[in-house]
Amino acid sequence: MPFFTNGGGASEISAKNISVNVDLLNDPTKLAAGQTSAVDDNRNVLKMLEIRNTSIAFTIDYIGPPAKTTVIGEGKPDDILKTIIASLGVDTQQAKRMHENQSMLTEEIDIYRMSVSGVHLDEEMSNMIKYQHAYNASARMITTVDEMIDVIINRMGRVGL
Repeated sequence: MPFFTNGGGASEISAKNISVNVDLLNDPTKLAAGQTSAVDDNRNVLKMLEIRNTSIAFTIDYIGPPAKTTVIGEGKPDDILKTIIASLGVDTQQAKRMHENQSMLTEEIDIYRMSVSGVHLDEEMSNMIKYQHAYNASARMITTVDEMIDVIINRMGRVGL
């Protein structure tokens, strides 16, 4: 009897519907753990040693469009496991590096955006002082013009006063 079944009743087993056979869950004694029931039988160990030294291929078959097969590793089971662990380590390191690069890039873009659209306090303070001096100069100019007009209107033409 098969160990895995399609729990959803579909015709093929897929990642969506895979489940352990209900008959094995209900009665674990149906699970064949060895070829005989003898205590000193070591055929299973010998079979495992034979498999351990056999070259195998670990593949993943994709059903959906496009259907394809990806070879994860080829060789002895130990070599395939080492390949998977090494690939995971390299992929993890690359993901960390990509995260750091993306974080720095995002930070640089934020700094640039703030430099273009943000308020720089030193620049604003210098502009405020500049405009204050311009206002004071304008006020002095108006005062000077006012005094000139006062002299022209009130004091000209009055002789002997």
